[in-house]
Amino acid sequence: MSELTIAEGPAPEAAVSFEDVAFTVERAAGDVCDRCRRIDPTTAERSYHAVICDHCASIVEENFAEAVAEGFEAK
Repeated sequence: MSELTIAEGPAPEAAVSFEDVAFTVERAAGDVCDRCRRIDPTTAERSYHAVICDHCASIVEENFAEAVAEGFEAK
């Protein structure tokens, strides 16, 4: 999941400066979802053995309820 924070004030020492703007880039928090490939803090292994984020889990659980009930193949 992408996130942007805009702040005023002095830039951190590690920031890259370009004209009157400074920025830093950091790795997003969370793990990679096996379904959508986004890095998301809600990504977790589900009871049906899929490592997916909450967003994808809601889609899978709603649209593939039978497969969820049976459980996906364990890795």
